[in-house]
Formats: sequence, C-alpha cells, structure tokens
Amino acid sequence: MTGKVAPDQMARKAQAVAYWLLPETAARAVLSREIRVQVRRFGAPLFEPHVTIFVAPESSRPPLDVLRKLLPVKRSGKRPGRGTVTLSIHT
Repeated sequence: MTGKVAPDQMARKAQAVAYWLLPETAARAVLSREIRVQVRRFGAPLFEPHVTIFVAPESSRPPLDVLRKLLPVKRSGKRPGRGTVTLSIHT
C-alpha cells in the first residue's frame, strides 16, 4: 500500500460554521502569549484563544439568527456591553 487515496475514494470537504467564544482583550493577550510558547515547544499550529460552543452545517440557519437565540448581539465595530455577543465573520 502506497498511502495514496484514489480520487474516487476522497471524501468531499463539508462546509461548516463554527461558533466561538473569545476572551476579552486582556485575557486574550495573556492566552495568546501562552499559546505561542506552547506552539514553539510542541511544534503545534498557531491558533486564536477560543472555546468552540457549536458547529453547524453551512446550510443551517444564518449565524446571526442562531446567535440571537443565545444573547443580544451587537455587530462588529460597536462597543459591546455586558452580556452581549459581538458577531464577527471570519473565513
């Protein structure tokens, strides 16, 4: 066996939407520094500090609709208040 996969056996990539909770600015800076240390130590990929709360197929309800069910949502660029979620789209 060569380890190669025949084209007809390749799985198609599914598109999904991941919902993350991100730490506030000060905690984010501390966690980002620690992540960079561990990335160098273990040769791991660099990533943003976050907690994944939900992953849905891309064809599911629009992200803003889902988030509105959780908490009041402010759009990026507006200053969020306590108990709000800021929507930021990243691809």
